[in-house]
Amino acid sequence: CHAATACFGEASLGEADLSGAILHRASFDGADLKAARLDAAQLHSAQLTFAKAELASFAGADLTYADLSYCILVGAAMDDCITEKTNLHGVADTGVRWTKHQLGVAKQTDQDRYEAETWQPPP
Repeated sequence: CHAATACFGEASLGEADLSGAILHRASFDGADLKAARLDAAQLHSAQLTFAKAELASFAGADLTYADLSYCILVGAAMDDCITEKTNLHGVADTGVRWTKHQLGVAKQTDQDRYEAETWQPPP
């Protein structure tokens, strides 16, 4: 599958098999990717902000420069994926087994920005 720059914003792709797909700069903003397979997918500079990717598999995927801000990755498989400059700001990643290298080369949550974005006025 070659869908570079495609727009899958808010699409229902739960359990879809996109393994090996070429998806450079594709947009998955707000998409449902629950239990989807993106193994070895080429997601360089892809947008996955607010995507719901619980239990998805990104094993061996290239997420270089991808934006996963506020992506829900609970229980996702990230084995051997490339996270060079990947934006992990505000990612929900309970149960994800990141390696020290993956987290070391990715951009982590900016705590001040996160607090400002999630601030709620007192009742």
